[in-house]
Amino acid sequence: MTSILPPLSHSNNSQDRRSRILASAGRAFSASGFRGASLRDIAASAEVSLTLVDHHFGSKEQLLAAVIGRHHDQCRIRMDGFRSALFVEGLAGSFVQLTAVWVRHEFELLIETGGADYLRLLVKLMNDDNVGLGIRQKLDCSEPVVLHALTLATADTRKAAIGKTFILARGALHAALTAFALQRETVPTENLDVAMDSAADFIHAGIAASLS
Repeated sequence: MTSILPPLSHSNNSQDRRSRILASAGRAFSASGFRGASLRDIAASAEVSLTLVDHHFGSKEQLLAAVIGRHHDQCRIRMDGFRSALFVEGLAGSFVQLTAVWVRHEFELLIETGGADYLRLLVKLMNDDNVGLGIRQKLDCSEPVVLHALTLATADTRKAAIGKTFILARGALHAALTAFALQRETVPTENLDVAMDSAADFIHAGIAASLS
């Protein structure tokens, strides 16, 4: 007897198109930046019309905000454990432990689906003046948590010095994440723990030297 599958609902079709647009937009923004990304190319890659992109998101700015928001949904799932390790278990009181928890959090985000794409997007847009400051400040969902942890660990240090140290440490971490992502493209079995330990040691040394 021939089985006839029920047609997909309009809601499912709409959600699938929206997901394809977001994935296409993430790739375009990470490759070309905000200004260089073309809505027409994003629509073509997602196999939808430009009108449909406009219907779902309204503008390029809103589309970028939606791309960031989708990543933050994944980030927030892990954020409770991240905060708990730092503030409930008290690991924020030690530079060594703080750095280890932060590095592990970022590496685990990286290896999730879409993590490497979002890392490229973050690095591309963080200093892009074509992107509004409000959006740039939301790119890194871990930033407020790490800054708060650094403040607790260095109660006598000026806020400006802590902010500068964080920016330098994050730059080093992004470099380590990028290198690991590239290595995994050619060596899928690249050891995660070794990469995390190496990055944590380097970043901890930098933080300690900067705030000493």
